[in-house]
Amino acid sequence: MNSNKQKIKVLYHYMRGAAAGGSDTCLYLLVKYLDKSKFEPIVLFRDESILIEDLRKQKINLINFSQSIKTKLYLQLKKNAEVSVKNENPDKSLKNELVKSSRTSSLIKNIKHIIKRFPETIHYAKLLLKNKIDIVHTNHDITSDHPMILAGLLTKKKIICHNRGLYIPMDIDVYLSKRVEKIICMSDFSKSVYVNNGVNGNKCKTIYDGIDTSFYKPSSIENNKFMISCIGRLEIWKGQHILIDAAEKIVKEIPDIEILLIGAGDFESELKRRVNNKGLEKNILFTGHITNVKDYIEKSSLIVHTSIVPEPFGMVIIEAMALEKVVIATNFGGPVEIIENGVDGILVPPENPEVLADEIIKLSKNTDLRNTLSKQARIKVLEKFDVVQYAKKIENVYQQYLQK
Repeated sequence: MNSNKQKIKVLYHYMRGAAAGGSDTCLYLLVKYLDKSKFEPIVLFRDESILIEDLRKQKINLINFSQSIKTKLYLQLKKNAEVSVKNENPDKSLKNELVKSSRTSSLIKNIKHIIKRFPETIHYAKLLLKNKIDIVHTNHDITSDHPMILAGLLTKKKIICHNRGLYIPMDIDVYLSKRVEKIICMSDFSKSVYVNNGVNGNKCKTIYDGIDTSFYKPSSIENNKFMISCIGRLEIWKGQHILIDAAEKIVKEIPDIEILLIGAGDFESELKRRVNNKGLEKNILFTGHITNVKDYIEKSSLIVHTSIVPEPFGMVIIEAMALEKVVIATNFGGPVEIIENGVDGILVPPENPEVLADEIIKLSKNTDLRNTLSKQARIKVLEKFDVVQYAKKIENVYQQYLQK
């Protein structure tokens, strides 16, 4: 294949709407830093978004799915497939476990799932042939990407699946996983979720997400106040309520501390209620959804990551570390693979506001410790999470299977 040195065409199956998180950013960076002398990236997307505008600026070939397909498609993803916790009482302890849900369903249910999306599969197959695609790179999880994976199999394309979350595979997913070339996982933890539920570990490869370290460079911005930022969707599993509980103890030691809850989501009203009930309105501020996350990180003294369910990775953690900010994160899931406790950040047990408060107070009083941790954090990101290294590792996966 490509003996005449033609560029290898890679179709990136990006099927989300407005850019919303680390996975979207990482896909954009991969396409941006891909070696264009060897590869020609094409991005298939559903709706207009910030990500799409950025791709256009990079002069990337785009295919708008919503404009090109005429058949009504089955697009409703099974919400209980995503690892999340739905608990209306945030004070109730949430177990750290992945519970098999209806994805471990009957063969008949699996087949129905495939049949409902078959028109989508046929459309994709035609698209792959028309554009002479060499590699299909899906960017969600196997279940969500059934139609594209099947289209790739029908047209005999090389298929790379990127598992960008924590999803319990269905029976049909395990079957399809045997027929793709590779499944790229964001962390060893996210890989373990697949492997522990029937996917062959030899099919999975951990490649950590990367960031543009030339963009995320330390600045001289100083904030006279000691300021903490907690960045992420306002959802119960993100654990912002743990930080609010910790704030009761923190403000007694640091009365003028400013705590920013950055983001928006379904749990916002409950979080605001808790803040008001505790009389913390002067210390805890809600920013709503923002696009200039970097600016807020630069002004912060600490970044706190409070998830009470394991994160698949933690893009905002490496962004903060690259900016030489100390990160306090819960000690399970992806963050454990990013932070070495006491060396380049701090890890705390989940759902423990007392310990979280103690660590924040300790760091507020020890500038030397903050400086040491933050310097090491930047070094860690340069060594392990730079986007150029990330893109090269993905390219190596492509080359490995094109040679077969």
